Amino acid sequence: MDFDITPYHSTEFDASLCMGRRVTEDRHWTPRVYSARQCSNKPVNGTDLCTTCHKHLEKGASAYKGWQGRVGDNLTTLPPESHVVGSTWFNTNYLSGKLKWSSEPVPVRQRVPAAAIPAAPAAAGPVDPEMQEPEVQEDPVPQAPTAEQYVLLLNLNKLLVGQAALLEEQNNLLKAKCLRLEEKQAAAIALLN
Repeated sequence: MDFDITPYHSTEFDASLCMGRRVTEDRHWTPRVYSARQCSNKPVNGTDLCTTCHKHLEKGASAYKGWQGRVGDNLTTLPPESHVVGSTWFNTNYLSGKLKWSSEPVPVRQRVPAAAIPAAPAAAGPVDPEMQEPEVQEDPVPQAPTAEQYVLLLNLNKLLVGQAALLEEQNNLLKAKCLRLEEKQAAAIALLN
C-alpha cells in the first residue's frame, strides 16, 4: 500500500507514561478513522500500562473503543477490527475504495431532542414563494486528496506533531518547576513551625 501512515502514529514515546495506545478521531475520513497516540496516564507499579488500559486489555478490542494495543509495537498489537490507520480494517477499506477522505473535516452531528423540533404549521392556502425555505443541497461526496494536497497535509501534520511535542516538553518543565516550588514551600512551613 502506498499510503504513508506515519503521521497517524507517534514515533517517540515517554517510558514514564503508560504504553497503551489511545485514539483520536480524524474527521477528514468517512467512515470514522482514528490516529493513535500514547496514553498520557502513569502506569501501575510493575507494569507498563495504566489502570484504564489494563481494563481495556481485559475487555478486548472494538473498532474505536477499548484495547487498541501498545505504542511502539509496529502495529503488531493493533486489533484487526480497529479503525486506526494501519489496521487490517483500514488497509482493506482503503484499498477497496470504501474509505473517503475530504479536505474539510466532516462536521459533528448533533442530536436534537424531539421536543425541540417545532411542529409543522397547519396548511392555510397558497404559500408565498419568498416565504418558502430554500432547498437544501446535499454536500458533494468527499474526494481523496491529490498527491500535492496529501504532501501538504503530511508536512502540516509533521509541523503540528513537532509543536505538540514542544508544548508537552514545556508542560513537563512547568510541572517540575511547580514541584520544586511546592518543596520549597513545604520546607519554609516546616521552618516556621
